[in-house]
Amino acid sequence: MSGSFLHLQAATLGYPGVVVLQGVNLAIECGQITAIVGPNGSGKSTLMRSLVGVISLLEGRREASPGLRLGYVPQQASLDPIFPLTAEELVAQGLHLGPRRVRGMGAEVGLVHDALEKVGLLSRRTRLFSELSGGQRQRALVARALVRPVDLLLLDEPTAGVDHDAQIEIAELLQQQVGLGAGVLLVTHDPKFWRGMVSNWWNVDEGQVRKLEISP
Repeated sequence: MSGSFLHLQAATLGYPGVVVLQGVNLAIECGQITAIVGPNGSGKSTLMRSLVGVISLLEGRREASPGLRLGYVPQQASLDPIFPLTAEELVAQGLHLGPRRVRGMGAEVGLVHDALEKVGLLSRRTRLFSELSGGQRQRALVARALVRPVDLLLLDEPTAGVDHDAQIEIAELLQQQVGLGAGVLLVTHDPKFWRGMVSNWWNVDEGQVRKLEISP
């Protein structure tokens, strides 16, 4: 796979009876940020879910590096903002711990707190998800993905609905992961913000996924 973490080859994506994207050839490399852009409803989230493995390919191949460890951050807007969970309970989901077990576990709670400290939310670990600001919610979701070591972090619109300071904080977090050798794949509607940080741009439109030679 020439150093790629994750690769779709001649892939058709969609759902039973519904084709969303065809002829997809996409490789996600290590140690860099890759961005996906495109209009609403073009299939970006379908592409992301197919890469994660939540949706099976209709045709083609999905190849992953042996032992690939994925972290996935969904759109914040897709979650119920009144989640009856604290920040640490949310992050513990990344370890497959239920809320009751969080209070009684030792070493695993340490991992949860380490992840929260990494994103600057340790002091807010007992705050309800609904009580956090938009930027803090996004960082909590990133912490959930990073509570275990990851090789590839996939994020669906990680800076949507947050202020500029929060955008910068999230971008710095992702650049730190790249500095550690991880790959980052993100969907964005704000390519201007990510210019200078993204190594590869892909455009999703009209049922196709095409690599852009210059940033949009």
